[in-house]
Amino acid sequence: MKSASTKLVISVGAEHRAGGKLCCEREHRIMAVTRLEDRTTRLFGRDGELDRLLLRTGGTGLTAIVGPPQIGKSWLLMELARRLDQDSGPRWLVGFTRSPRGANDPLLQVVSDLYQRWLTDANAWEQLKTVWEQQKDGLLPAFARFVGKLWEKAGKFVPGVGELGGIAIKESLEGLVGTGEDLRSGRLIVSRLEYTQAQELVASVRNIAGCRIALVMDQWEDTRDLELQRNLFRDFLREPERWPDCHVLVGAMEGSKAAELLQELECEFPGTAYVQRLGEMDLAAENERRRLVGFLHAQPQLRVLENVDDGQILDLIGGYPRVISRWIADDARETVQTVDGLKNLVKQANEFRYSDLEKLLLGLDGDRRTLAVRIALVPLAEGAEAWRVLRSTILADLDPNALDALKDLNVLEDSAPPTLGHPRRRDFARVCLKARRNEAVRTETGRLILALARSVTAIGPSTALYGEALLGLRDEAKRQNLGPLPLALCDGAASLFGEQLPSSASLIAGAKQARGLREHGLGLILAAALFNTLTIASAGGDFCRSDALLNELRALACTYPDDPAVREELARGLFNTLYYTKARGNLAHRDALLDELQTLGRNHADEAAVREQLAMGLLNTLNDATAERDFSRRNALLDELRALARAYPDDPAVRRQWDMGLFNTLITFGGVGLTNWKAMELFDELRGNRGWAFWLRRLLLWLAFLLRD
Repeated sequence: MKSASTKLVISVGAEHRAGGKLCCEREHRIMAVTRLEDRTTRLFGRDGELDRLLLRTGGTGLTAIVGPPQIGKSWLLMELARRLDQDSGPRWLVGFTRSPRGANDPLLQVVSDLYQRWLTDANAWEQLKTVWEQQKDGLLPAFARFVGKLWEKAGKFVPGVGELGGIAIKESLEGLVGTGEDLRSGRLIVSRLEYTQAQELVASVRNIAGCRIALVMDQWEDTRDLELQRNLFRDFLREPERWPDCHVLVGAMEGSKAAELLQELECEFPGTAYVQRLGEMDLAAENERRRLVGFLHAQPQLRVLENVDDGQILDLIGGYPRVISRWIADDARETVQTVDGLKNLVKQANEFRYSDLEKLLLGLDGDRRTLAVRIALVPLAEGAEAWRVLRSTILADLDPNALDALKDLNVLEDSAPPTLGHPRRRDFARVCLKARRNEAVRTETGRLILALARSVTAIGPSTALYGEALLGLRDEAKRQNLGPLPLALCDGAASLFGEQLPSSASLIAGAKQARGLREHGLGLILAAALFNTLTIASAGGDFCRSDALLNELRALACTYPDDPAVREELARGLFNTLYYTKARGNLAHRDALLDELQTLGRNHADEAAVREQLAMGLLNTLNDATAERDFSRRNALLDELRALARAYPDDPAVRRQWDMGLFNTLITFGGVGLTNWKAMELFDELRGNRGWAFWLRRLLLWLAFLLRD
């Protein structure tokens, strides 16, 4: 009998062991290597910090750069990574990631970047090929699995990564990640690279390439589940000997939860963990002051500085890089025509206000306003991978020129993916639009929630970004009081990431509204959330709550009779409830649930997911019948399981349940006589071989019984 603590593992491109199907294939997308830009001509007053940070990277450990917004954390990390990447003695390999808001796993992102950057070199491909061919049996499990999957994806190792190689590396790493929840087949889409897997992957590339490793994670405060990520860092710092020549560099905003956690690590692991607090630019050196002033004079839009004393310019800047950013921003061209305009921008920079952006946003109308609102509401889309996935949803039903128009107006940066700029500028845009264009924000929040929910066509890693975007809209849905359905869809997304909802009321209310509307595509995320919540309720003994959730799941499946994915959630819900009926002592209820599952299986026998749940239900009840010594029913259930397996001989999930049923029945037989002949028949059926060895096994088994007696 399967235990209620059986773990679900969701893996990309592999059989879904607890779900009995292939997870929805992750579409082929390339995670491009982050370009390490040379910004030395625009980076001022940071030579001291750079020297200290480069010295820190000489040993294994963690170094964090913490500072207020727009103080230059990202630029400093980028320049540090660039210098390490170009250092020829000793040579470094760099992995770099910048977490978009709500990012799930920066560790996976940074290791993926590390491998793609390494394997861009043709010699690295040859090194990897040689190691694989000569040592594949002795490689660490995670690395061996990664390289084996890489070989399978790429077909063969070729010079340079290119498009195929980029896809192969990305999908091979994603094939290592999965969930590990102590729920009875919980429907989750969380996927993370485990600590031991990351350690093996980093150690392997370091040993093969003979390089030091730098893992750089910028904007760490935007990562979801920071405490889990902090615990990974803690494990890393506890055993630095397992991470030789590896240094982790992290950027985080001052005053954030991330900064607080990094400070705790510094106290817990003094020396090995270190927090570099970033403040004003150090402009004490004359040559650095001249370099900065010269840079500003070279900017065409800052001609007004020709009449301003160099000392006054430096006083206006006050050592804060964000003042420079505001002066040279495209949307400040009009403001910087006068000295008073420069001073106003200094004030705004210090207060983190953007009056020019506010003016631009309030001047938008039609599709341009709609698109600006959508991009402001879904900051996750500023990540390259997320934009590829969410682009069609965000641009749906809009003028195709709207995106370019927003770039021309300097509302968006001229980049791909489109972005509102620095997180502070993005946050200001959201606040401004909510305050001054609230009806547009309300309308687009509702539209986005429904569109994103319709995009979730399977529960698996391939739909994680849609779920993350829905989760990011939940607070706005509550603020706007959008009603039960939008809130239930956002709560449903939260349940897919392992969050336990405090109440079922909003979820059930939203499902009822969806049933009334009968809108296409909204059933799956609600059904998966009902199942997740039902599972938690059943495991906790709250059977009244689980029954109410199962009833709503039944009704939802009736509302969406043409959606097999919704029906799969119902089949799972029936099996899970059947499993937990033993704790209730209600065997009649168990039998009624099995009857319902059998009916569902007969009506939808062509659906593998339903067949598997039926097979699991038959096996579970067969085992109960054995324990209850109801052998007649046990045999009938075994016959039904046998018939199902023979009807679908190519279904490995059903065959697995049948094999377990045969084995569990076989071990209950004993003694000499006809019963033992029955045992031998079951044994032979389990072995699946009726050649000459069949009769020899029977004879030997009979003799063994006789001699024993």
